[in-house]
Formats: sequence, C-alpha cells, structure tokens
Amino acid sequence: MQSDPLPGFELRSKWAARLGKCDTTAYRWQRAGKIVVRYFGQDPYVDIEATAARIRGDDKPKRRRAA
Repeated sequence: MQSDPLPGFELRSKWAARLGKCDTTAYRWQRAGKIVVRYFGQDPYVDIEATAARIRGDDKPKRRRAA
C-alpha cells in the first residue's frame, strides 16, 4: 500500500475506515460536498484541513446550478 503523498492528505478509504465507515459512504459525502477530496492520479485523498474547515462552516461548497 502506498503512503500518503503529502502531510494533511489521507487516502479516502483509510480516512473513512478510521471513522468506522466504508469508502462508499465517504464517496457519498464527497458528492454531497460534506468533505473535500483531491485526486492525485486516480487515487482520492481527503484534504484534512479543508474538510475540517468545511465542517466548522468556514468554507461553503460551491453550489451547482439546478438543471
């Protein structure tokens, strides 16, 4: 298994496992804008600091325009 690319980023599946959730749940949270995920290649990594700011309410996710 590969190590984390940078401090402050953790593989989405490992991050979800620490919370007792599965990667599918983390993916749903990502699509809903509850967590911040950056892709390095094809691997999704959770941006820990940006996610914490989003949970605190310091950062609002961009809202897509309704179709």
